[in-house]
Amino acid sequence: VSALAQLAESTASAVPPIAPESVDRLGVRLPARLPTLLAAWHRIRSGLAPVMPDPQHSHAASFLAMLHGREPSPTEEQAFNTYLVLLAEHGLNASTFAARVTISAGADVYAAITSAVATLRGALHGGANELAMRTFLAIGTPDQAASYIEQLLERRERLMGIGHRIYKVEDPRVRHLRRHARALAEATGVPWPAVADAVGEVVHAHPYFSARQLNPNVEFYSAPLLYSLGLPLDMFTAAFGLSRIAGWIAHIREQLADNRIIRPKADYHGPPPRPYVPLEQRS
Repeated sequence: VSALAQLAESTASAVPPIAPESVDRLGVRLPARLPTLLAAWHRIRSGLAPVMPDPQHSHAASFLAMLHGREPSPTEEQAFNTYLVLLAEHGLNASTFAARVTISAGADVYAAITSAVATLRGALHGGANELAMRTFLAIGTPDQAASYIEQLLERRERLMGIGHRIYKVEDPRVRHLRRHARALAEATGVPWPAVADAVGEVVHAHPYFSARQLNPNVEFYSAPLLYSLGLPLDMFTAAFGLSRIAGWIAHIREQLADNRIIRPKADYHGPPPRPYVPLEQRS
């Protein structure tokens, strides 16, 4: 979020910040700059020199190369590219709605994207991928999945990566992420897709989840995919943002095309009107 503020200052323009040409310009610049910024930040905090982007790389390959300082394999590039495509847009999710509300109020694009990023961080939205991966790490091996989930349910805790506000079946994006996560496991030997598979099998067979129509969502296989690509846990939600920023920009443009401030009406549900009692008469 603070980095977005720095970018806003460095790209100041005489063009009004919500003019169509300004939005179009930022719609290209921001998706290009944020991966460079994120990769550089991670390398600097790790005591490594930032890697400049290579214009010959694809968008996915460029981020992985800047992050790790090496050429990604075709399997890695394809996996991350699929991730970026699948998560780029998904209707009026919480972060996209936040962006539209902010831009509808006359704020600029940077403010709208900042609102979206802050909302994305929520554990019930983009922060779920990190929490799902922490669950897989706690499980450790596929044979521990069933007992871990039973204990989790006994504690009345949420299994992250399961359930969706819209989908009552398996999220259609899951099968593509599953395929790439498994391909990464075959190439590198990482165990986490197998742990996710085991958790998914328990969820599919368990009456608690089937009765509630709870199935794996996009975060479920995003977690082992990103971890297998070498992203640290605290960068998972940021990686989500690298993808979803394309959708945010598209929604911002759509909102501005025929803008009216978004002001939902609230209905009061509470005690009926009561007589006013002067302060000195109250007990």
